[in-house]
Amino acid sequence: MKNHFEFYGVKSPPRKIVLKEVKAHLKGFDNEAIFVIAEELWAQHKRESQYLAFDLLNYKKKYWDKSYLTRIEN
Repeated sequence: MKNHFEFYGVKSPPRKIVLKEVKAHLKGFDNEAIFVIAEELWAQHKRESQYLAFDLLNYKKKYWDKSYLTRIEN
């Protein structure tokens, strides 16, 4: 997978620090808003954005119902 995707060069530890800060600001957001943010991140061409999208979905995974599964698969 190396060199298959564009990237910013942000390593995992700093990305996780940013995610922790972001999650603190997302506590009042409903599931749909989080999902829309994740979709926007996923649409970016840099892999770190896609990692953040996955991390956001994982952060709220206990709140997703089956209706989101189809959207995630697409």
